[in-house]
Amino acid sequence: MKIIHSLSFCLIILVSGCSLFIGNDSDVAQKLNVEVSINGSIIENNAHYNVGTVTSNQPIPLEITIKNNGNNDIQINNIYFDTTNGVNYYFTDYPPDRIILPYHESITLHFNYNSNILGFNETPLYINITQSIESNFIINLNSNVIMKPISGVDVLFNYLRTHNQDTINLGSVIKNTQQAFNLIISNPGSNPLTIFSATISGSPSITLKKNITALELAPGDYFETEIIFSPFFASNDIQSTLTILSNDIENSNYVLNLRGFSTD
Repeated sequence: MKIIHSLSFCLIILVSGCSLFIGNDSDVAQKLNVEVSINGSIIENNAHYNVGTVTSNQPIPLEITIKNNGNNDIQINNIYFDTTNGVNYYFTDYPPDRIILPYHESITLHFNYNSNILGFNETPLYINITQSIESNFIINLNSNVIMKPISGVDVLFNYLRTHNQDTINLGSVIKNTQQAFNLIISNPGSNPLTIFSATISGSPSITLKKNITALELAPGDYFETEIIFSPFFASNDIQSTLTILSNDIENSNYVLNLRGFSTD
């Protein structure tokens, strides 16, 4: 008996007869030994990822991680969207050349997702991979696109969108060391936004790198700073509150609850 295997076909010659199986491209893609996640959520091939409700022409930062779970190197030839439905995108750290990903290693890339078509939107994201043969890993990004508000405040913590009254986990930091977290405050509206103040109250171990007072943000503009977590002592519960006061009609008092802990 002689058996010849490949990712796209399997030819089996038996003493009693012969059978032939030819798989299509989706069959091959299902067998790709890769793990793909968006913002930490593992996505199966040909599955859906819900981006959520987004504002028209307001870029949404997303993070995609591709991990090679096989025993051989793979080549990532291209990552691209089907843009026929009004979606625009760009990678902020996408390398210009093809990516050779050694086995058991991963790569994380960041891109902005932006749509100007109102209502429900489904956009295929293609990851073209060569693993013995070339095939696509496909993720369908779903979003509900709404009109740009007249005014508004949008807050990103470490490039992930937050909501008013969210609790943010800062994780663990060794005492007398520090960790910085990116904070972006933007105006997704069509009118100017005034940030009266952005302050942190509570534990002195959590501070803003740059205090914010009387900040004017034009439509589409943003302000970027950092939250510094630098505990002076070991504790299993360090809490502070970030409060952003603005002229936003719906979220004039925007609050993020910050929690972390420290070790010796």
